[in-house]
Amino acid sequence: MFKQVQPVLVFALLFFLLGARSAATAAIAPLSQTQLEEKAEDIFVGKVLSISDIAEPSKRFDKGTKFTDRTYTITIGVITVLKYKSVKVATEVTVKAWQPVGSEQTGLIGFVGPQGHVPIPKKGDIVTVYTEKSETNKDADEKTDASKTQVYIPLLPNGMVIQKEETKEETSAPGTQQDGTTTLQTLSNATSFQFMATVALYKEMLLNTWDEKTYRQFAYYHGLNQVTLSELATTNENHKIWGPWFKEKLAYQASVFKTLQTYIGKKRKGDPMTAQDIAELTRIQRETTAKLGR
Repeated sequence: MFKQVQPVLVFALLFFLLGARSAATAAIAPLSQTQLEEKAEDIFVGKVLSISDIAEPSKRFDKGTKFTDRTYTITIGVITVLKYKSVKVATEVTVKAWQPVGSEQTGLIGFVGPQGHVPIPKKGDIVTVYTEKSETNKDADEKTDASKTQVYIPLLPNGMVIQKEETKEETSAPGTQQDGTTTLQTLSNATSFQFMATVALYKEMLLNTWDEKTYRQFAYYHGLNQVTLSELATTNENHKIWGPWFKEKLAYQASVFKTLQTYIGKKRKGDPMTAQDIAELTRIQRETTAKLGR
């Protein structure tokens, strides 16, 4: 009743199905907030200063599959660092992102695989970036650290979160408005500079002449600084950016201050700082400056 299917036809059909299946890849589900925070190397908030894009052949497939990707080069001015590995406050960084454009290959309509980074910000947007990895520009002179360009890749697919504009609140002065983000940034900077000054002063006294009265005075200022941060963390605990940042900053400054107590105790006993002590104090000061500001 039924004609026998030719073996050659069966083989050709299987080859087509298996080949098509191997070329297709599944779309990537958006990461949850917890996943973004756990997987990210760096997390920072910044303003998009410029963005450019170029459509070019995709490097994600073999040469026989002619897909085109649009690659975005985004320059961001870093405002705040929420998770630190290499990115620094008050610097400009380059972020690379991509989205698929389509295919020129006959028989392939659209693209059902990974959709790249979504969304792509515009110039002027404030974004939180959760980085997947960092690369060093290979075209730069490897002998000169200053010439190396750090490139950050956001986590796929939603490693860039565009911050919604906050509602501006009226102040007591008629006809004026205050941006809540600007106010919090100012307070954050003030507490950072106070702590950076404390670390710098303690290091100077540890390496030279110790002044107990000055130490106690600045320890008091540090206590006030921590109280302010604690209040800011509590007040803004529901804010997705400032809440975690103030909490992390409070813990970080407390840990640095505790670490310094080891060297302060040694100095009080009259013991000189060793070369290793000096190197560690220098590292602490540099890390503090990199994490909290320039």
